Amino acid sequence: MFAAFMSMALLPMAMNATEIEATLTPLYTHPGKDKQFVAPLEEAAFIFDRCIKLYDDASVTVKCNGKTVATAVSYDVDNYDGELGKQGTLIAKFDKQNLPKGKTYTLCLSKGSVGWVERYNDIQIVNRNYSCDLNVPENLGTPTTDHVDNAPVSDSDNTALCFYYGYEIAPVGDPKFLFYRDGELLGEIPADVSWDWDLGYVRPQFSEKTTFDFGARYSLVFPAASVSTLYREDIVNEEYALNFIGCYTEPDAPFTYKWCSLFTDHSDVLNVVSFTYDSPVGVADGAVIELYEGDCETLVKAVPAYLSPDANCWLVCCDFGGFQMTSEKGYTIVIPDGAVYLQQFPDVTATGGKVKLPGTAGTTNITLQHKDDSPIYDMMGRTVVNPVPGSIYIKNGKKFIAY
Repeated sequence: MFAAFMSMALLPMAMNATEIEATLTPLYTHPGKDKQFVAPLEEAAFIFDRCIKLYDDASVTVKCNGKTVATAVSYDVDNYDGELGKQGTLIAKFDKQNLPKGKTYTLCLSKGSVGWVERYNDIQIVNRNYSCDLNVPENLGTPTTDHVDNAPVSDSDNTALCFYYGYEIAPVGDPKFLFYRDGELLGEIPADVSWDWDLGYVRPQFSEKTTFDFGARYSLVFPAASVSTLYREDIVNEEYALNFIGCYTEPDAPFTYKWCSLFTDHSDVLNVVSFTYDSPVGVADGAVIELYEGDCETLVKAVPAYLSPDANCWLVCCDFGGFQMTSEKGYTIVIPDGAVYLQQFPDVTATGGKVKLPGTAGTTNITLQHKDDSPIYDMMGRTVVNPVPGSIYIKNGKKFIAY
């Protein structure tokens, strides 16, 4: 009889007992899920989409290969009005430590650590078991840059010489680049190291604007262990090199031919004419060299331009096929702009050029310019101070072609 009474007395209590439902999941965590973790383990945060309360048996651990390597020693709850309305954050605090590098860890929140502050139809909502991976890298990895290996760079102001890491970084000591030209060490260049939100920047800090000579091969080598993450000095960079080819040319020395065979080959019959360049060049498809009567007055002939395969230098040639020059006006040979380009950088084309040839009237003997102090005159009798290569002038009563 007593046992039956006791059974009836407990029934209402069981019916009114609170039901536990483990469905609560964090919106996100800090450290973030699947992100590289490059700071000491000191605390972890779990952010929920409503206000929460903490239970006495709350547990947050960090595991590696199933083995617990760290356990939170205290917890705080922060409830506030967030971007999504009411939000709550569980903050788990650890004894500060650096997790060993090069491993993947699992941050674990045990079921029932927190729950809603209110009940739902006598149901207490609590969190389910939750975990996310944390990767502690061995090093900073390969940086990102806008520079393409061995691309042309004209001077030190080029922003392509900057590179960056996906972490906030700090210099280790006084970092410097090793600066090489054609394999020879020229010296050291200080490294400018800075950081912004989740990014670290590195660039060479030349003392003044430096130009990189055309065609020379350069390397800026950033030694290993020159920078580290901002919060862990043991996670450092590997050696990294910026390799590039100089493409600077003097503004007053445009890329064009340096010599023409007609400067020394004087004849009133035009056959093969060659133009000498001091860099490896190519000839554009369909490029021609033109012959005009007078000063580009009437086009007489246009013949294909080609490279001479037998030369020890770079010769661009054309063959006028024994053309007999008879006009008293003279002639002009024209290399059009863009007919010749650099083999290494096809987008860099040469400026054109003109070679003027005398007519049949007047003095027929043409000599090269001699280096003496006699005055020089143009064909109109005006004094000339700086003769233009390839043009005809008069000196000591004789015509000559300046070179």
